[in-house]
Amino acid sequence: MTGPTSSQKGPLASLRSAFERLKVTPVKDKAEEILRRVTGIYETIRDTQDDYQYITDQLALLATSVFKGLVGNEKLSEELRKALDGLSRTCLDIQAELDKHMQKKVNERAVEAPELMQRLQKTLSTQLQHLTFLGFVDYMRYRAVGAIASPADLGRLRPPPKPAIFYGRDELVQSIVDLLLHEETCRIPLLGMGGIGKTSTVATVLHDDRVKAKFGEHMFFLSCEGIVSASGVLLALASALGLQHENGVEKALSDFFTKHKYVLLVLDNLETVWNADDESQVEKVLAECANTGTVSLVITMRGTIRPGGVDWSDTILDPLDPLPLEAARLMWKKLARKTDSRLDELLKLLDGIPLDDSD
Repeated sequence: MTGPTSSQKGPLASLRSAFERLKVTPVKDKAEEILRRVTGIYETIRDTQDDYQYITDQLALLATSVFKGLVGNEKLSEELRKALDGLSRTCLDIQAELDKHMQKKVNERAVEAPELMQRLQKTLSTQLQHLTFLGFVDYMRYRAVGAIASPADLGRLRPPPKPAIFYGRDELVQSIVDLLLHEETCRIPLLGMGGIGKTSTVATVLHDDRVKAKFGEHMFFLSCEGIVSASGVLLALASALGLQHENGVEKALSDFFTKHKYVLLVLDNLETVWNADDESQVEKVLAECANTGTVSLVITMRGTIRPGGVDWSDTILDPLDPLPLEAARLMWKKLARKTDSRLDELLKLLDGIPLDDSD
């Protein structure tokens, strides 16, 4: 079997080195099973580009953190067995997902890769939190080590594509663009029910030529789906930006943002974090972002109540209204490519949302 490529040797070599320091015990037997599975995943992705490199390196780094904690531990306790079994199952889950993915055609893989990476990152994050809870991994130390600077990882912060079909929000888009083009920073909350068009509105704004000209490569769009804590938002940003943060993730992000004259940060689907964590902690994180002098902050969030602790721009405070009937009708016809005599009645029942855009 051909070995991993040179780009894959770093984290895997560290994992093997940590494994070699373990004594021959039932603990090492369990660790060997994990090593084999991680090595197998590297074999699966060895002929691909860097699309799958980051998640595999993160898995290897997580396993390395666990192995280092096993040195001198010769007894396989019940808790330790559960921890190692859980990590082994995570390897199996990631291997199964990648095996299924690699069987598809190249163009299909390219389309599905971003969604797959999100699923695998969520799987890995869940295992990390489980191991932290059991006391086998230091979450903050792991993230500090695991924040590998990688151009491919910046894809996590790229704005979504411009909506192909977008009606009825032109005035709102222009208002947001005007705020962003001011010399001073701004803080914009986009609230409303799911599917009403918050994410589509933001995506349209981010693809405005004037906004792109001002912010350039310093527009960062983070989907908060799957993030279950306020600190997780900061960690996700730092990780995606490739920042080392031994002195604190807040300082690392602040130092990075203040190096640039204009920064636009969008936190999409923030309700995921808001509903999962202490609201005061979420407000604290938002305040830290908003108080960075170079950062303009935009959030999208289901509901009608904007988080406190931030001086939100007065221009846009109310939740998004349903689309006007004419705009909803145009969108329906464009999406469904058909109509009937009761279309207006149906659209009114749907509150002007022709189809849920999962926003």
